[in-house]
Amino acid sequence: MVDNDMDQWIRFCDSLKRLRSRVRSLAYRQVNSGEIREQAKELVQDYFRNAKPELEGLGVNVGSLDDLMQVLLDYANRRVLRSLYLELFKGIEEARRGIDVERVTRLGNAVAGRKDVVYIAQGVEALILDTLERLLPLSALSYRQVMLDLADPERVSFRGTAAEMREVFREVLDHLAPDTDVMSKPEFRLEQDCTRPTTKQKVLFILVSRGKPKGALRAPEDTASLIENILGSLARSTYERASLSTHVSFPREEVLQLKMYVDTMLCELLEIHHANAQGLKGIS
Repeated sequence: MVDNDMDQWIRFCDSLKRLRSRVRSLAYRQVNSGEIREQAKELVQDYFRNAKPELEGLGVNVGSLDDLMQVLLDYANRRVLRSLYLELFKGIEEARRGIDVERVTRLGNAVAGRKDVVYIAQGVEALILDTLERLLPLSALSYRQVMLDLADPERVSFRGTAAEMREVFREVLDHLAPDTDVMSKPEFRLEQDCTRPTTKQKVLFILVSRGKPKGALRAPEDTASLIENILGSLARSTYERASLSTHVSFPREEVLQLKMYVDTMLCELLEIHHANAQGLKGIS
């Protein structure tokens, strides 16, 4: 039986991204900020207390990540060069990618191994999955996991499913519109309180670079904004653990709605066209 609330690892990865972003944005050669160092300590603690046990429960081999997190803790306990943090993050990211592949594969195998859970991608979903398998294999695994989760009649929590859907969408955006490329445009301006391009800005970058006429951009813009709002709600419910919404957010119906919007955008971004597919249908 697969745990219906498998999101400790995803939460850890999100915290890791935020820490890495803060260190990258520092203007000084040395990481002196007590707040950032405390954030690093909390990340290490979260890994060993929550994320690692979840991975081991699935039978995932964490490899060298244990040692890398110990190094991060050592850095957090003293003042070291920003460059050392960034070099360490490269190693952590490499280890994370390998763990991601094994984790999603084991989750998928565990659900697929149950006789009462059968789901075969058809129509638009099959085209999306096929495109992802060729372009971003790890994202394809996450997308397949989303379909298996939604087909599981015994699953009662879908926070992890929504987070997997979020990662698919973000990974496609990051692949087609890297931050550096989007920000290199002369007309680019960061949105207020943002340190990187928004979902909407990345979507517009992709479509404009393909020569889409301005009149055809409104619908994708609106859908991108809607997805960004839903994903923002997901992030808040994930990290505000003490609130009631943490436990009731993202039931099956909401994730199906999110998937419909994300599927629509994936078709646009991946240039998937299927004359026989009549609309984008979620799993009923």
